Amino acid sequence: MGQERRAATRQRVFIPIRMDGRRDAQVGKVTSGVTRDVSASGLRIRTRRQFTVGASVTVVVQADPNGQARMLPGTVVRTTPNAADPSGLWPYEVAVALDAPEPALQAHAATHGFVDEG
Repeated sequence: MGQERRAATRQRVFIPIRMDGRRDAQVGKVTSGVTRDVSASGLRIRTRRQFTVGASVTVVVQADPNGQARMLPGTVVRTTPNAADPSGLWPYEVAVALDAPEPALQAHAATHGFVDEG
């Protein structure tokens, strides 16, 4: 088994997002997706497009208590095929480490999701 590297508790919550890779000239893609789980320091997203590990991205998420979209800059740290839906709407899973912790995202997940025990 691999060593657990997460510093924050993940919460499973499904939030629609827009993921913008235009911060990284090699990626240059904008796509939609849905979170699988989130923490204050990162997100795991099911998305339509595959992103390159190391790509600089911005995740736009509606997780603000006032209904405002939040723009969260980060870096892609993992990308894998979505084994549960390889040919469907969300064929990829992408993990994004946020550039700075986002406590509002964690708070939103705590009220709209559940702790992922596995």
